[in-house]
Amino acid sequence: MPRSSRRQRREQRQRIREQANIEKASKLKGRFEADLPASVALSALEEIDEKITVTFRDYKPSICQLHDLKKPSSKSLMRQLKILTDIFPAEFGSIIKGKVRNTGHYKALFRNLQKDVTMVEIKYAGTGRIFGHLVTDYFCVVAIRLQHY
Repeated sequence: MPRSSRRQRREQRQRIREQANIEKASKLKGRFEADLPASVALSALEEIDEKITVTFRDYKPSICQLHDLKKPSSKSLMRQLKILTDIFPAEFGSIIKGKVRNTGHYKALFRNLQKDVTMVEIKYAGTGRIFGHLVTDYFCVVAIRLQHY
């Protein structure tokens, strides 16, 4: 792969991250009142030509049930994580079970996260769920549970 195209993709991802940081800072200061239109946000995701990378930056071990995982469930979990890392951000909607609201038992997932996080759940092995959120081309795992709440 030519160095120039790698550098261009890296610079493009950096510009997207910088823009996201500027928008977040503006929201916090109360100067940026409206969210980006869905078409603008979607077009930004479509421009990213890197596959999704899984990160555990926002991982919450206190609510995770990974230590209780048995062999069949662990195989299903690894299969789902592999699928997640083989897709592009624009294709992300095809694997999510649904969005998670900051209510009830789910409040623990949102603790110490930014207020504008869009938490989603990805199904694996029956009732098992991977909870996390997407930031550009990074999926931040918050918790892995054997059963949804």
